Amino acid sequence: MARGEKHDDATRAAVIGALILGQNVTEIAAEYKLPESTIHNWKRTLDPNKLAEVKVKQGEVLDDLIYQSLTAGLLAMSKIAHAVSDPEYIRKNRADSIAVLYGVMADKQIRLLEASCIGASAADSTEADSPVS
Repeated sequence: MARGEKHDDATRAAVIGALILGQNVTEIAAEYKLPESTIHNWKRTLDPNKLAEVKVKQGEVLDDLIYQSLTAGLLAMSKIAHAVSDPEYIRKNRADSIAVLYGVMADKQIRLLEASCIGASAADSTEADSPVS
């Protein structure tokens, strides 16, 4: 398409849809074989509040997926801890193997706790920084 030539409505609608869904300008430009400047120009016509609202919703979905994954992982680690604490398991397995398993599990639990504390303190500081409406 020559410079200054009008793009068809279907392409423009698809690009705007991709922008609203949070897709990266560079990715959109490559996908639709358009200059990034065109994508940026079309993005400027969108309501910034609508784009922010979509980003918040995407963040909520991601937060939910992270929560579900961490919950499943913690439940699995709890079941593993219960299984390896069985005296029969301990008698049948080498002490060094049990020690490695325990060390890895303890390390992962500590890392999860650290990450949750960091996430919570970041959320607290973000809330503290935002103006009260």
